[in-house]
Formats: sequence, structure tokens, C-alpha cells
Amino acid sequence: MKNFVETPVSIFCSDQRPTEMYADDRSVFVEETSLSNTLEGKSRPGHFRGVCTVVAKLFNILAPDAAVFGEKDFQQLAIIRRMVRDLNFKIDIVAVPTVREEDGLACSSRNQYLNAEERKQATVLRRALLEGAEMSAAVKRRLRQLSSAVREMIGQAPLARIDYVDLVDAETLQPIEVIGPNSLLAACGVLRQDSFDRQHSARVKEYDFVVIGSGIAGLSFALKAAKHGSGCGNHETQRRRHKHRLGAGRNRVRDERRGFIRAACARHAWRPGAGLVRRERSSARL
Repeated sequence: MKNFVETPVSIFCSDQRPTEMYADDRSVFVEETSLSNTLEGKSRPGHFRGVCTVVAKLFNILAPDAAVFGEKDFQQLAIIRRMVRDLNFKIDIVAVPTVREEDGLACSSRNQYLNAEERKQATVLRRALLEGAEMSAAVKRRLRQLSSAVREMIGQAPLARIDYVDLVDAETLQPIEVIGPNSLLAACGVLRQDSFDRQHSARVKEYDFVVIGSGIAGLSFALKAAKHGSGCGNHETQRRRHKHRLGAGRNRVRDERRGFIRAACARHAWRPGAGLVRRERSSARL
């Protein structure tokens, strides 16, 4: 962590037994019921209830001033921000831009489970979404045409199985019928070698999104459930910024991430009584 920030922080590494975090007769959970019923939440019922529960537990244990989440998991970011707002956690949620490989694939720990051919085909998700964003004006706001075009392009990758391709409002994450300001086009695909042996067949989920319409330049500005930020821009601005990040290389994006963390620490270094601040401040990096 010394390479990330100059301010002292606390790092949480749990070596507790499962029963110390989760009692055998546990009966209390944290559940968000609006943002979590679409996209990944619809595909994986109960997933975000588990996310909210464990994150709330960590927030209670650590009492951090700030927590860092990536924009790649945009639905998770929105739900955590809503939970922090609704449950009155005194925590800043810092959104960090998605880090991408040179070919555009979002960096993720799950990528290590892809073999060479799956890794090559995994980029189809991003390419399909960018193509859909480019054609969004041409289809005259008709969702069916846009969705069909994105699905058709993803379908060109033999190993990709489409989980969902949805157009949602970037603020509420609820499905919309026509393309408008602050629309978010999201897709999820499962990459797996053709095999009927499910026990030995790896399934790796890849998901991505692109913001279309005329209202915002990035996801962190779209989610008004957050405490901070609003923005303006358009898809062309977003596309240029994305291209610039790719051209600058991954090291530049890492520097940008570190800047977000330093800024979060700087905002809280002077706040008396924030979190567990004594002589050293407390922060969580999740």
C-alpha cells in the first residue's frame, strides 16, 4: 500500500473462521430491492444480497473513511452506493475507471481462467457494445434493432454464450424501450468450450457496458444515487477518452487509479473523529 498512498491506511485480511463471520443460525441479511433486480441480479438471484451483506459487515468491522470500487462492476458500484446512502454509512465510495488490456478487454482476475482461444474471443463483447453505441443514432432509437445487432456480433464468437444484452437507464438500472439521454447498453456473455462434461468445463463470465445517449461521459457521473458528482458530455467524448486511455497504456491508468486513492485519503486526513481516526486514519481498499 505504500506505493499507492502516502497516508497510513489499514488493510483488512481476514483469517477468521467462517463461523466467526457467519453464524450457523444467521438470519439477518442486507438486501437492496430496486437496482439489483435487473441485469446481473436478474441472471443471478440473491447474488447482490450476499454482496451487500458481506460489504456491510466489512464496513461495520473497519469503519473506513473511504472504500474503492471499480466501475467495471457498474451494477455492484451503484448498489453499494445506494446501500451506503440508505443505511447512512459515513463512508465515501470512490469509483475507479475500468482498466483495460491493449485489445480492450477489461482487466479481471477471472481472465486467468480463459485459455488462449477463449481469451481471443473474449474481446467480442467490448467490440459489439462499441459497435452498438456507434449505430445507436442510426437505428432511430429502436431497441430491438440495436439489441439484435449486438447479439449478432457476439454470436460470431463460437465460444460465447449470451447471458443478457439489455438497455437500461444509467441512474435507475431499469429497462427502457427507447434510447435516450443517459442510456446504458450492457451485455454479459459466458465463455466456455463446447463440452457436455460440466464437471471439467470452465465457465467464465465476462460482462461490459457502454453509455450512450447525450447525458454523461462516464458511469460514475451517471449514478446519482452516489453522494458526489454529476457530469456532462456525450458518447463521442467517452469514446475519445477510452481511446486515449488505451493509447497511453496500462501504466497510465494505474497512475490514474492511484490518484483516486490519494484524493480519497487527502479528503479525510483532516476530518476529526472520522472512522477510526486517532493518530493514524483508517481506510478500506476493497
